Amino acid sequence: MPQMQMDIDTFLKRSKLPSLPAVSVRLMEMTAQENVSFPALGRLLMTDAALSAEVLRAANSPLSGLRTEVKSIPHALTTLGLNRVGMLVVTTALWRSIPGSINRQLVRAWWRHNLATALLARHLEGAVDAVQETGYTAGLLHSVGQLALLGTCPSEYHAVLTRAAGTGLKVSQCEKEALGMDHCELGAALLEQWRVPAEIVEAARYHHNPESARQRSAWLVSVSCDAANFLGYSVFPSRQRELAELSDAVREIAADDVLRVMIEDKVNALESSLL
Repeated sequence: MPQMQMDIDTFLKRSKLPSLPAVSVRLMEMTAQENVSFPALGRLLMTDAALSAEVLRAANSPLSGLRTEVKSIPHALTTLGLNRVGMLVVTTALWRSIPGSINRQLVRAWWRHNLATALLARHLEGAVDAVQETGYTAGLLHSVGQLALLGTCPSEYHAVLTRAAGTGLKVSQCEKEALGMDHCELGAALLEQWRVPAEIVEAARYHHNPESARQRSAWLVSVSCDAANFLGYSVFPSRQRELAELSDAVREIAADDVLRVMIEDKVNALESSLL
């Protein structure tokens, strides 16, 4: 397998993945606060005309389920609510950051995996009565390290994924051996560079090792990532794990046919709204 050992700082300097728009990062910070005002959020979003236009396009897609046209960001906030608009902003911003040079088949699989993980984390977060919708954003960004690897060293990373799929070894183990880092620590470093909230950084770092995390988001993302893979949203074909190998939380999701159909519909709707 090709070897490309380097430290994370060196890799980040070489990374071809652009930062999230400052507006979307600031929105994450604001929505984590209590008593944030809709007018303040509207003014913030309208400072990025391109992002606002894409959010409105997504708001008017079948995903929203609205019968009336959403014509402005303030209208979107009052009609859809803060959480759903925040979800659309972060989703749109991440989509915009994906370099066009990345293999389209792989990036589509990566995108659908992260959408499914985000939606499942949002579902689980609601089930535990969380106040903030951090789960969705943490799920959407949890494997951004893989996106950076796909964009910066595509042939080497394709070899890593091929080896993991062919041997049954963990992707993170193959990453470490070939690249000297795994997508979890790389993703956390990238999110820190983007200055996203610490809880989301922690979920990226520990989503394969949630017992080491302090915040519940890492557990939400861990369960959701495993469930997304089991439901068929894997980044690269690999051995399907048996139900007995999965946690109780993942097995519960796998047995919920209504939830499975809902996730499939929403992944397809989100994907279509951005194409």
